[in-house]
Amino acid sequence: MPELKSSIDVSWSKVIWTVLIILLVAGVIGGFLFWYFLIREPVSPTTTTKQATTSANPATPSTQKDVIADWKNYTSGSIGFQIKYPVEAKIEAGSEVAKNRMGPLGVEAVQFDIWGPKQGPNTQLSDAMRVVIATVENPNQLNLRDFADQNSMAAVQDPTWESRLSFKKSTIDNKESYEADMKGVMGEYTLLYLSSKNSDQMIKIYITCVGDRAAEYKNISDLMLSTFKFL
Repeated sequence: MPELKSSIDVSWSKVIWTVLIILLVAGVIGGFLFWYFLIREPVSPTTTTKQATTSANPATPSTQKDVIADWKNYTSGSIGFQIKYPVEAKIEAGSEVAKNRMGPLGVEAVQFDIWGPKQGPNTQLSDAMRVVIATVENPNQLNLRDFADQNSMAAVQDPTWESRLSFKKSTIDNKESYEADMKGVMGEYTLLYLSSKNSDQMIKIYITCVGDRAAEYKNISDLMLSTFKFL
């Protein structure tokens, strides 16, 4: 009986190469899927978030008028200034306030306090704003800059606990002034110095804002100073 032969000649080398290629492609695809789903860190879509405007942001000229619209006016003929202040501010005035806040050189002073809910009476300021405007003696007849420099440095009684952070020239009511940023045991505060109508005196302003609402208090004190006018 004659031997039967297949009509199709099988090339085993081609079969082997085909299988290897299929396995290689499958391995590449499997590796990619493994990396994509199990190893790759997902990328979150980019989003833009607008921060809400809070009361701690500086007031613009348009909003400033709205903020101070209901404020009261305070005039001191003895010190020689006029200023607007919030209706909730507590006010003390007189020579005793000057001595208590400015030391032995204090002559006359007006103190504006705003207390937060955490501030208790007769305690160290911890949630409050305090602005003190006073006349102080200038016994050595120093010019404004020298007086401001010496007086602010005199507040640094112990360099371990107190320091003057900065000292610079500024203006208030279009008049020359000097500003000293201070840091003491009670926290940070600012001293401002202006010329007085009396040649043997200077005007000294003390500002401190402390507590969780310090930024809000700082805005209020800045607004108050923006309304300061010499008489």
